[in-house]
Amino acid sequence: IVSLTVAFEDGSARNFARITPDMRAQHPEYPQGAQWVVRTSSKVPVAPEGRFEEVFYGDYPHVIVSSHPASMADFVETDSYLGAERAGQLFIGVTTGVASGLPVVSMAMPIKRYGVFTGAVTANVTLREISEFLSRTRISDNSESIILDEGGQIVAASSLAGSDDAEASGVLASPTPLTRSEEHTS
Repeated sequence: IVSLTVAFEDGSARNFARITPDMRAQHPEYPQGAQWVVRTSSKVPVAPEGRFEEVFYGDYPHVIVSSHPASMADFVETDSYLGAERAGQLFIGVTTGVASGLPVVSMAMPIKRYGVFTGAVTANVTLREISEFLSRTRISDNSESIILDEGGQIVAASSLAGSDDAEASGVLASPTPLTRSEEHTS
């Protein structure tokens, strides 16, 4: 899991994310040695500096730097949060990571109070990590494990382990999804 988020309709949120090489490439401004970042958004100021706080950690609980940015990602506008809100139950889908901008598998569960949607808990896993897991758990040396979405597009595959991202390799951008008959012969 690369990140966990709890977000509420009032705009308050807490996000805990592992800083991956992909995320670091997208954000060269992140402090050297930072391995984790905790982002807090509150409907009321969390400090005299404002409503937002970012804390970067090396080895937890060692704080490298803490800041109060003027703005922050709106976690209630993410595809996973909105998916949990629309579905009213567990949402699982391929979305775009807020910090990395790369495809992730998101799982989001709605938070309800008296049956009314008030927020969501979200967990994200990078497609690279899923592909690496598939590569490590091959049935045999000659096997290939592939995960497809509902439209037949390849989401992750054991042959993609170690690639910078599946989309850049052209696999996710394949214009022709696999058909059911190809799934059994490929």
